[in-house]
Order: sequence, then structure tokens, then C-alpha cells
Amino acid sequence: MTLKIDSFDTLKAIFIFECQICHIIPHIIEYINMFNWNSSYLKREKDNPYNAKAIAIYFEDYKLGFVPRNENDELSKFCDQGYSKVFEVRINRFPPEEHPENQISIVVHLMHFKDL
Repeated sequence: MTLKIDSFDTLKAIFIFECQICHIIPHIIEYINMFNWNSSYLKREKDNPYNAKAIAIYFEDYKLGFVPRNENDELSKFCDQGYSKVFEVRINRFPPEEHPENQISIVVHLMHFKDL
């Protein structure tokens, strides 16, 4: 049996959590409106010296920042087992007038799988 990830559909995906991105990479802010940031992804940083369970949030080759420490405990276990691609990460809030640490909020869903 082969599993296939459906295209993102919030009615079929399971909500996991919503959070603000912490430790936002400063130069990313100026580029945020130039791209469609809705297809972001998670990447574990096991060698991160500040947080052993660190999970970075990326868009293509651009690191946006990190999942907050208080949100990454369980999620890091999934990523460590190779399941980071089953999560859909989307920016759902970007008010430019906010302080950078409060500027970008993401929502994470578990994607819907379907038998072929």
C-alpha cells in the first residue's frame, strides 16, 4: 500500500498548533512580502547549542526562525523519526507594524493521507 499526501485542504488536515515564530532571522522580514510563504516546512536542528529540541521553520533555503521552545517537545519527536514532511506549515499572520518577535505567526496542520 502506498500513501499519498493530498494537496492542502484545511477541512481534511488536522490542526496541531498555532504559534509565533521565535528568533526570527532579521533580514527575512524585508523579503516576507515578496514570496508566497504558505509552503513553509519544518527542519530539526539537533546540533543547536541553545535548544536540543530546536525546530527551524524554512521556506525554500530561507530560515524564517524557530518553533518556540514550549511548542517543540512533542513535535521534535516526530521530526526525529522522519515525519517532518507530514506537517503543513503556513504563515497566517504578518502585521508589519509589530515588533519582529511578534510579527510572524504560523499554523501547523497534520496532512491528510489517502490510500491509492
